[in-house]
Amino acid sequence: MAPKNQRNAFNSKSVFCALIFFTFVLCYIAQIKQVNAQDKLILIPESPPAPQLDNLDTLDPKFVAQNELKDKVILVNFWASWCSPCIKEFPVLQSLLEQFDRSQFEILAINASETREAVESFFDRMFPDLGFIIVLDPELELFNSWRVRGLPTTYLVDRSSRMRYKAIGSVDQNYEELLAKVTALVQEQSH
Repeated sequence: MAPKNQRNAFNSKSVFCALIFFTFVLCYIAQIKQVNAQDKLILIPESPPAPQLDNLDTLDPKFVAQNELKDKVILVNFWASWCSPCIKEFPVLQSLLEQFDRSQFEILAINASETREAVESFFDRMFPDLGFIIVLDPELELFNSWRVRGLPTTYLVDRSSRMRYKAIGSVDQNYEELLAKVTALVQEQSH
């Protein structure tokens, strides 16, 4: 039989290890809940004006932002080709775009910091048939003006150019919620 001091030391170590283990488990659960909460579209309080979307550098040289975005609901998605959640949500965004008349709804996919050649090569190789507008932001000017803190980040902007919803993280798991929010914004009248 072990001496009393050794038993107490063993019990103290066991309790300490159990506490450390449960602390890690609780932190892990909290982190999962936080990540899941970030993937949802969150209402932006007071719907501030969206940063300007003028003079955009796009892969489509015929695109003119001021004319083509006026009075539309716009989904603004910040992404990068090295971001796997970004890539995973592109088919979902394309499906969403196909649900609406392009005169009422548009998607701007704003690439964070990559060159035109890299972005063109990425789309030619991975998604040659996507229909939304690809915007280049090599100097991260849009990224900073929209106060993006992680990729992917998605905003829904109403017809009055006000930011209504934001999601940090992929929106591919929340297609029905995204579809409902876009539908409601498309049906709203401009102020």
